Amino acid sequence: MPISRHETRCEMMTRFLLGVDEQDAEMVRSTLTEDAETGMVLEGVKLGPPPGREGIVGYLEEFWKSQTDQRRHVLSNAIVESESPEAAVLSFYLTLYATRDGKLRALATGRYRVRFVSKDGEERIRRIELVLDGPFD
Repeated sequence: MPISRHETRCEMMTRFLLGVDEQDAEMVRSTLTEDAETGMVLEGVKLGPPPGREGIVGYLEEFWKSQTDQRRHVLSNAIVESESPEAAVLSFYLTLYATRDGKLRALATGRYRVRFVSKDGEERIRRIELVLDGPFD
């Protein structure tokens, strides 16, 4: 049974975050359009890596070099905000956990807004915006 476009998009975002958690640059790269953008809003301030797939992946690779914990991005409450044959915007809740020295802690909560585009029958992430509920370590 084929999966729906909604399920495909949810899986694409899950795959992106699994790549981030597992420090798998190729997995992250495979989910993004060449001109992808990501950003985070924390207390009204926009932050984020350079634009473009390679800018995003390069930013993550630098971050991973200093990361001292194992992170797990958990998505929930996926809803479709808008949809057309060429694109869609979905929202997800985020709960971010980290484990270090055998101790688990919640780092952050927030909401992702993700724009997906369809080209040649394939879905890719064009833009990710994360609005955090508050600061985190």
